[in-house]
Amino acid sequence: MGGRFENAVIVFMSCNGLNPNYIKTAEAFINKGVKVFISWDGWIEKADNDNAIALLLKYLIKDNCTVSEAISGIHKYSTSYGISKLDYYPHNSEVENYRIPNYKQSNVSSIMVFWLRANLRKLKTKS
Repeated sequence: MGGRFENAVIVFMSCNGLNPNYIKTAEAFINKGVKVFISWDGWIEKADNDNAIALLLKYLIKDNCTVSEAISGIHKYSTSYGISKLDYYPHNSEVENYRIPNYKQSNVSSIMVFWLRANLRKLKTKS
């Protein structure tokens, strides 16, 4: 896998992405700069996966929850293969308390600074 994923949040919508016996995929992404890898520790039904991930994204983006808060808001699911829980990797305080930045707000702020600088230059040249 080429490239880097600096500080990205990967939501791996797949069964067993964080199965305790196999976390090599998560480790590979972390080694490429990913901040946090989120996935299931077991099997999950398609509809349950879709519903849980939609709720997770709401918690992370709209509600601005930390990774730990968002994950803890998703209940465990029972399938014919057993119970599956959404989890994150790596487990450390930086990731646990991480909130996805509001890039939209950052971009608006950057555009405003650019606009102000451009208009101040115009005012200076008129005076």
